[in-house]
Amino acid sequence: MLKKIIAYKLKKLNNVNFLPRQTISVNIDSKIYYVSLIADENFQVKVVLLSEDNKILREILTLDNDKADIVKLQNKLYVFSCDTAYIFNINNLNEKPIIKFLDACNIQKVCANNKNIFAYSIEKDKIIMYDPDLNPINFYDNKFSKGNIHSSLSLACNDFTFFSIPLMPYKEKQYINMKSIMAQYVGSQIASENDQIHSCTFNKDENTLYISMYNLIWIIKDGKEFSYLYFKNFPMTTIFYDNDIKRLIVNFAEIGEKNINGSIIKLSNDE
Repeated sequence: MLKKIIAYKLKKLNNVNFLPRQTISVNIDSKIYYVSLIADENFQVKVVLLSEDNKILREILTLDNDKADIVKLQNKLYVFSCDTAYIFNINNLNEKPIIKFLDACNIQKVCANNKNIFAYSIEKDKIIMYDPDLNPINFYDNKFSKGNIHSSLSLACNDFTFFSIPLMPYKEKQYINMKSIMAQYVGSQIASENDQIHSCTFNKDENTLYISMYNLIWIIKDGKEFSYLYFKNFPMTTIFYDNDIKRLIVNFAEIGEKNINGSIIKLSNDE
């Protein structure tokens, strides 16, 4: 039944003419919409407002480069692009954003809980905790970096702390061990298709961490129960568990010879 539900959702929503890279829900006038970081048919990176059925209602921001992350905190939408952050009022996305310059941080990944934003800075190789006005409060070491070798991170958080996960092992031996362990859980074929972590996210109510790769999502509940979702022939960009609507939002993107295919599905806890 689950396979049929997901297959139906993918088929129904696999007609958007953009590549969704991140998607989060927003509540505007008591109605749920979605904000998505996308690349359009010309590979221009934009932030757009979507309807429930993934139709673009309006463009919020066009970016000059392809490095960007979006996150929400309270009633604000944040768009991070390298060393610049744009802060929007979710209740009035037509207003000009507050622009904040971030002191040569080169932000790569971000996450937020109800009080703070956590961002990984490639330049500083630190996780920075910001308040809602993007004033830095604390700096945390990247425990996965060794010497001059910086390990890029994906971030997730709950109400109390953040989680950092390296995108790739920095040693060949660690990579081989990772692939071997994956093969034990999902088989050698699926393991061979997935080499790198794309994103991670956290379901606070269920105490569950989700980690996405190319077409595989690891599900880790209470730090000990392991399961997974496998999307054969559907490469993902990122996932995001939206605690406001209690849905796992999965972004799919594939570039064909003549067109681009994108999908966004929202899975309930039961699904």
